Amino acid sequence: MTRIKSGYRFSNCSNFSGLKRARLVSRTATIVALRGLLAINAVRETNLARLSPEKFEQLLKRYPDLMRVITLLIIKREKEGNRIAQGEPALRMTYTLLPTSSDLDLSGLADELAEELGAYGKTLVLTGDRFDQYLGGGKRSRDHADASIQPLVVAKLDQLEAENRYLVFVADAADTAWTQRVIGQADRLILVANAGDDPAPGELETRVKASSPETRTDLLLLHDADVTMPTGTDRWLDARTVHNHYHVRKGSRGHLGRMARRMSGHAIAVVLGGGAAKGYAEMGFYKAMLETETPYDYVGGASMGAIMGGQMALERTWEEFSNNAQRTADIGVMDRTLPIVAMTASDHVLQINKMSCGDVNIEDLWCPFFCVSTSLSTASLRVHQRGSMWRAIRASMSIPGVFVPVVNDGDVLVDGGIMDNFPVGIMQGLAESKRIIGVEVVPYRERLRHYDIDTSVSGWRVLVNRLNPFSKRLKTPTLVDTLMRTLEVNGVKTSRDQAELADLLIQPDTRGFPPTAYHKWQDLAARGYEASLEPLKAWKTKQDL
Repeated sequence: MTRIKSGYRFSNCSNFSGLKRARLVSRTATIVALRGLLAINAVRETNLARLSPEKFEQLLKRYPDLMRVITLLIIKREKEGNRIAQGEPALRMTYTLLPTSSDLDLSGLADELAEELGAYGKTLVLTGDRFDQYLGGGKRSRDHADASIQPLVVAKLDQLEAENRYLVFVADAADTAWTQRVIGQADRLILVANAGDDPAPGELETRVKASSPETRTDLLLLHDADVTMPTGTDRWLDARTVHNHYHVRKGSRGHLGRMARRMSGHAIAVVLGGGAAKGYAEMGFYKAMLETETPYDYVGGASMGAIMGGQMALERTWEEFSNNAQRTADIGVMDRTLPIVAMTASDHVLQINKMSCGDVNIEDLWCPFFCVSTSLSTASLRVHQRGSMWRAIRASMSIPGVFVPVVNDGDVLVDGGIMDNFPVGIMQGLAESKRIIGVEVVPYRERLRHYDIDTSVSGWRVLVNRLNPFSKRLKTPTLVDTLMRTLEVNGVKTSRDQAELADLLIQPDTRGFPPTAYHKWQDLAARGYEASLEPLKAWKTKQDL
């Protein structure tokens, strides 16, 4: 498939689209004769046939049915574009694995990756030597593009691409004719490196990117079998621009399976909504995920969902998750202070975040993770995908007025739930998949309660009532509960819209639990488990997992 980047010069926008072989680049421009207004950049090696407006008019006169055929092609292309825009996997893709050092033999890795991709369609791995076998032997794959055998090479590559859903090319570790050819054939270039190597781009990588700047590039970092958690990923990402990065432990088919799902558009993504203590229902959802052995490839969340999602991305055991929840209940989140900056000093939530995440950076996680916060400085949503994990989550859960905001280089960050309490749309764009499981814990309607107040009440009266052991306790909403529920209600409309994007939506019944009921984590987790187990089993069967 030929991928193009096109844009009309009179507009300030551009769009990406995919074209199969023997397709018109711009049917619309051909019809309305927009001469000189369409800019086309070929992203991969392309054969181009040009048809002038005059020749087009002659063809229409000679073959009147041609306009009907073109119209049907336009409609079909629009349908294909809509399908891809809605997160459907590409019908065909070619990947080129490019080693960043000469000591990397990628043929075995490519074969294992192809086995995983084979779950979604016929897959073929081609090295230079293997391609030579299709041409009857010799070293014809190393012939340059102007060699006499070029038409046969192009025809054979076209045939193999038509016969397979996925082609995985393995480039040489040098700038050979085969390397140049498979770079030109790539819909996606994947740089492969040993994570312990020097992260600076080598001569071959630099030359390839200069010759193919439009080709989407990903990075695969290989780790030794004894590595518990990757480190130093930021050095690799700072040295180059990549769309995605993958961490794979050598010998781990689970990691290769995750990579295959991500790169082919079949990723399983989990989005966890905010909801203060009610978010512990998401902990029960995780227990159901573990029991049903449902794999996941992306995790994202807002506010309390960021905390719960962080534990999932760290691939905690159920025991570790439970221990963290109990320590949170023991420590408590409300270390009250003089309410000038916030109602709490927020030392407790700092301890909880560091205890839960450690000193891990988001980009070092085996499983990709993001969380969102709200910038009060720029009135915009921040999506955290790199940097300190505990700091990003701390920003995502900074309920205004309750917890101290997080300040990053002068940018004041508070709870992400203010702008997007259920970031399914963000996940859809990052994961490039429709297989999204969303867990929403905020009830659209709370249970009605009776309170002993009307339109005004003295705080002193409530305080005296609380201190007097012989008086009947006044039933009043607390300031913290009111602030937290206000934040929840603010996100309800957005959450409803986002929920429609989830392929599987799970909504545990958390009514009756106040937002501060962190000590009720076991009850809330049980609610989440009960609401998740059967839907997950059914969904997993539907997805043929």
